Amino acid sequence: SHNIHFDGRQARIVVARDITDRVRISRALRESEERYRRLVENVRLIAWEFDRATKSFTFVSSQAPDILGYSLATWREPEFWFRHLHPDDRERATAYGRAHIERGEDHEFEYRMIAADGSTVWLRDLTTLVRENGHIKSLRGVFVDITEQKTAQSALQRSSDLQRLLLSELDHRVRNNLASLSALIDISARSQANVTEFARSIQGRLLAMATVHGLLSRGHWKSVSLDDLARSIVPDDLRSSVSIDGPQVMLVPQQATAMGMLLQELV
Repeated sequence: SHNIHFDGRQARIVVARDITDRVRISRALRESEERYRRLVENVRLIAWEFDRATKSFTFVSSQAPDILGYSLATWREPEFWFRHLHPDDRERATAYGRAHIERGEDHEFEYRMIAADGSTVWLRDLTTLVRENGHIKSLRGVFVDITEQKTAQSALQRSSDLQRLLLSELDHRVRNNLASLSALIDISARSQANVTEFARSIQGRLLAMATVHGLLSRGHWKSVSLDDLARSIVPDDLRSSVSIDGPQVMLVPQQATAMGMLLQELV
């Protein structure tokens, strides 16, 4: 610039500004690299590059051994990806990837791989096609470890399935109990002469049903012992005149309900 003076003063100011800018840019780059490093470590992903001609990885990032357990050298062996796909996902994953490559499309999909210790690892594969002279030469992308996410989804699905099963079973039992109640009312109404006797009869039978239900609930609706059932059905004022003895017999829910009603009528 024609305004520069040669006493050295202005030249030194320009150099100082240039150094300050360089330091600020260098610091910003280091901070950006550190943020990227933390992101990669927390997300658990593997950056990779794959050569189509040799069918092998030419590059995988340093987290690869931590996620699947294989050394970086093993990753670069031919057909590594195909050989370590989960058997149940192998045909689907290879067909999906091949179809998108043939159409020249970048793609994203999920599948399982078998780790070095035999465990199953879920990966989300984000693949980009690399072209040279109009032809697809290689593939680049990242594998993201989504095993924890898939495990959580599976647990949620199992919980949802169990909830539907329990609701279905509850509906079934409520319907059966209502049908039994209707039958009890009909039997009691036909066998009793007045309302008082009817009320006493139906109350005793309903209490017997409730007793059986409570015993089955404590046994997780699997079974109840005949001994426990008999002792629960006999009212307190009759226990001194009733003896209960016999082998251990387990009743399934349907048997327990019928036996409970029979014992109720006997006592």
